[in-house]
Amino acid sequence: MKKKFRYISFGMALLTILLGYVVGRFLTAEAEQKAEERALAELAAQEEAAAAAQAALWESVTTPMHTLFAEASAVVSTAAESYEPPLLDENGALLLTYDDLVARLADPQTEAAMQAWFGNTLFIGDSRTVGMAQYSGITGADFFALTGMSVFDAFKGKVKLDPNGSEIDLQTLLTEKKYDRVYLMLGINELGYSLANIEKKYEDVTVRIKALQPQAQIWLQANMHVSQGRSDKDPTFNNVTINNLNAAIEGIAQRQETGWLDVNPVFDDENGHLDMSYTFDHTHIVGKHYKYWGLWIYLQSQHFSA
Repeated sequence: MKKKFRYISFGMALLTILLGYVVGRFLTAEAEQKAEERALAELAAQEEAAAAAQAALWESVTTPMHTLFAEASAVVSTAAESYEPPLLDENGALLLTYDDLVARLADPQTEAAMQAWFGNTLFIGDSRTVGMAQYSGITGADFFALTGMSVFDAFKGKVKLDPNGSEIDLQTLLTEKKYDRVYLMLGINELGYSLANIEKKYEDVTVRIKALQPQAQIWLQANMHVSQGRSDKDPTFNNVTINNLNAAIEGIAQRQETGWLDVNPVFDDENGHLDMSYTFDHTHIVGKHYKYWGLWIYLQSQHFSA
């Protein structure tokens, strides 16, 4: 009986130990699970804090940028609303008054841009182009100009491009030197010949210049009007005849696909004659005005080339 009791006691002890082990493992597992849950919660809190910090940093960077962009957009919108496109005539040329030219040339940057434009440029013409060479202040261009020159003898005469240089004819010049732009103003000295003959010869000269300077922009220019006093009294050199001549030259420009420039609106009076305030002889403008004529040529050429 005692032996049986010992066995029972031993079994009970063993069961108690086993039960303690099981309960201990359960409690340990539960504690480990809670510790893991706490660790995960702490990690989630850290990630949330990091995300909040990153968002705050991004906002601190982007908010000034958004403000800057908004301010810049407002400036652009204001500029766009206040922008007024340049006024153009029926041919698309800039509407520029003499006062406009005076104001623009007062800007040193404008003058510098004009001088740069006329670098490697050739002007061909009669006494009015001689005046341009002498009084415009244009320094980078060549002037093949002679008083009395016409389309009938443009390729016959010789000119000194440099006072200290030798004379050269137009054919040789256009063969030896390549220009970016060539401006041609002839026709006034041809009046007295039939308009058909002038037009034919003028177009021949234009075609010849284009062939010798295929890389250059070619610009034909209208002849400037004379004063009303001369126009009313002169049966040959009058503004009706000059207007007919200019219309013929404009037709050549269209056929030959060259540029066309007509400066008359700048120097005309309200009746379409050369304003007496700009001339000393009813035909040529006073020297001080040539620089504004040169600026006008630059502005119009740039406008049409844009």
